[in-house]
Amino acid sequence: MPLLIRDLQDKIQLEDKLLSQLELITQEMLKEEKLSHDIEVSLCFVDNHYIRELNKQYRGKDQATDVLSFPLEEDKGEEFFQEPEVLLGDIVISLEEAKAQADEAGHSINKEIALLYIHGFLHLLSYHHSSEEEYEQMWNKMGKIMEIIGYQGYNIK
Repeated sequence: MPLLIRDLQDKIQLEDKLLSQLELITQEMLKEEKLSHDIEVSLCFVDNHYIRELNKQYRGKDQATDVLSFPLEEDKGEEFFQEPEVLLGDIVISLEEAKAQADEAGHSINKEIALLYIHGFLHLLSYHHSSEEEYEQMWNKMGKIMEIIGYQGYNIK
């Protein structure tokens, strides 16, 4: 299962520990969703300017955001995951937003990046939070993965 990571910003230095943590999250997400390890995900770290442009172009919102997900295919049926290799899509995280949110929450940037990556990954898997029920389901899954990777007792809400 390849996790392809690109760092297109130069404002915040990524720790080596974070990269192995992201690999672990990927493995745990696939286990949790009972998916093959022949799934490819692209993760790109950017600054606020870059993500603002993407947000404006693809969502019509002229503001920076923390994470964007771009699934390769919107409505994935069972047959989608039966392919020998599945290109799931792209996740884009603004490290500037992640740092600001981590500071506000009083935890590490690695913890915030983990949360944002899980959130983006769930969107690639067609999870949404448009209704209260979807919100609860998605946030419960996020909390479970956060605990599996070592952030015990982490409250998503």
